[in-house]
Amino acid sequence: RQKTDGMELNFQQNMSDAMAVLPKLSTGLDVNVRFSAVTDFEYTPECIVFDLLDIPLYHGWLVDPQVPEMVAAVGKLSYNQLVEKIIDYKHSADSTQVAEGNVHTPSMKQI
Repeated sequence: RQKTDGMELNFQQNMSDAMAVLPKLSTGLDVNVRFSAVTDFEYTPECIVFDLLDIPLYHGWLVDPQVPEMVAAVGKLSYNQLVEKIIDYKHSADSTQVAEGNVHTPSMKQI
C-alpha cells in the first residue's frame, strides 16, 4: 500500500517516541487506566509501544456495575482524574462533594 509523506512522517515520529520509551520497560511504564472497560486507558506516550507492536493492553480495575452510585460518580474518569476529583471534593466547602469524595476512597482501596 502506498504511504503518503504525512503517513511516513507520522510513522517515523511514532517510532522515535517508542524508542524513547523502551528503556523504561525495565522499571515499568506509566499507564493511566479508565474504570469503564478492561481495555480502556488514557493515552500516554508509553502506549505507543503497544500500538506499534499491535499488542493488546488490559487491566482489571473496574467499577462494580451493581453499585450505581459508584458508576455514576466514577463515570469514564481515568485513575489520575479520579484521584484529582477525590482530593478536590474532600477539600470542598460543599458537603455533598465531600460525601462523594469519601465514597470514592474506599473503592480505590478495593481495586
